[in-house]
Amino acid sequence: MTYKKMFGTGPLCFGAGSLLFVMVGLAERLLDVPEINIGDRASTIVFLFSILITSFFIAWTLVSLPPVRRGKEIMKKGAYRYVRHPLYASVLDFFVFGIGFYLKSWFLLFAGIALIFICGTLVEKEETLMLQWFGQGYEEYRKRTRKFIPFIY
Repeated sequence: MTYKKMFGTGPLCFGAGSLLFVMVGLAERLLDVPEINIGDRASTIVFLFSILITSFFIAWTLVSLPPVRRGKEIMKKGAYRYVRHPLYASVLDFFVFGIGFYLKSWFLLFAGIALIFICGTLVEKEETLMLQWFGQGYEEYRKRTRKFIPFIY
């Protein structure tokens, strides 16, 4: 089995998130849901800060486990010390919520929470492959380390 067979979760999460966000945006307009009470400047600052944090975590993930080493070892250091899927986590935990604040959308914030659990289900395919490749070592890592949110989920 090759590492390339693990690809698929990222695009699926992106597709699910895009579809969810479009549906939520339409529902929000139809139901005339009030915006988050935050000023334009503040929402822009929150969004820019989310981009900065997301970028930092993506860079930290790539330094922690460069693409050439993926699928060859269980990484338990750097970003992988805190979550098993730091690339997904960086987008799900920070960027998605930044968009919600930027668009002042309660529905998008709640959709972001739902998306964490949707992607958590989709990532099970990768988890199964990692268990096949690394066996007990990965099982122990799974027990100690959360998927996307350190110490929580």
